[in-house]
Amino acid sequence: LETMCRNSTTLHLALLNDLKNKHILLQLQALGLLGKVVTGPWMQQLYDCSTITNLEVTPYINTCLNNLKKLTTLPLLMLEVSEDVFGATLDRETDDVMCSLIKHECNESEKDILNDILSRLLAGMILVIEKQLNEYIQGSLSNLSPSKIVQTCSAPVHNMFAEQTLGLADHYLRRARNCTIGFIDGKVKSRKNDSLTWLVSKPSDEQKSIIVFSIAEAKKKRTHLAKRQDSISKIQDQIATEKRPKKDSSYRRKLEKKLNLVLNNNADLSAVLPELSIEQTEIVRTVLSNMSVLNGLYIEHLWFTEQMQNILYHGHIISVKTTGKVPKATICYWTNEATEEEGEDEKICILHLLTDYIAGDMVFVDFPNL
Repeated sequence: LETMCRNSTTLHLALLNDLKNKHILLQLQALGLLGKVVTGPWMQQLYDCSTITNLEVTPYINTCLNNLKKLTTLPLLMLEVSEDVFGATLDRETDDVMCSLIKHECNESEKDILNDILSRLLAGMILVIEKQLNEYIQGSLSNLSPSKIVQTCSAPVHNMFAEQTLGLADHYLRRARNCTIGFIDGKVKSRKNDSLTWLVSKPSDEQKSIIVFSIAEAKKKRTHLAKRQDSISKIQDQIATEKRPKKDSSYRRKLEKKLNLVLNNNADLSAVLPELSIEQTEIVRTVLSNMSVLNGLYIEHLWFTEQMQNILYHGHIISVKTTGKVPKATICYWTNEATEEEGEDEKICILHLLTDYIAGDMVFVDFPNL
């Protein structure tokens, strides 16, 4: 590496400097030891072995866990062990990597650091194994009858099939971002089931018959999935529509409480509602300090009906009553299809009116001095 770095980039030089750092070398040594004693044997025992099934792994996991707990009492024993955590013999003589890991010279302070690193890593491994594989260790899968093991013998020990399936789906989606999920589903199944190889093995006439049948069935399934997706979209839209007013009403209640603080407790409007614009702050402050300013004003007011519809009303504030606990305004409302003479009077709490104004559902047509 030093030879290569003589005429190389700063990245290579940085790597060379890092590999001269004692702390980094100790971390690499710890990871290497764990790879040889724990993670490598784990992959070999559970991923590369076809002689055991999913529910037969409990004894192997328990052996691994017990040996890990023994190592946590004296982590530096990993420099001297002759067996991995599953009890298999380690090659300490001819394995170059293993020889390098156990013969790396360390002084006493470096051994303390290595001991601490190994202790933390081993504790973390034990925690993960006990958490993720608790059902196999002491749960419902820890002691099964032979007949149950036979029934579940087709279940693999690992999840590599699931990882490959998700990896393939991700690969196809990245290659063709506009394709449908149904297309991706078919591609992945064809690849994992080796469908094309199976099809080619059939006689020509049978191949044609299978293809014609598949096209017809695929069309039916696409139609079914399209209808199902349309139904799901409608349900989602309906749920969103129903949730919107609930969320909106919660927001309005909070707004009204804040306005009540300003009106009755003399709270500072800018501090209570800092999100208001300058114009909104001026109008709200003016109304709360002198509600009679609303007399005679015209408004445009958006109402939300029980049928989930928005209706725009024109309004004319006829009078304001500030006596009593709740100040109210009498407003004449009419729609686009009617005139003011045909309008109907409604008594509205002024705080409700200001809340709608802040929420954007009401505007003053001719507020004075604006």
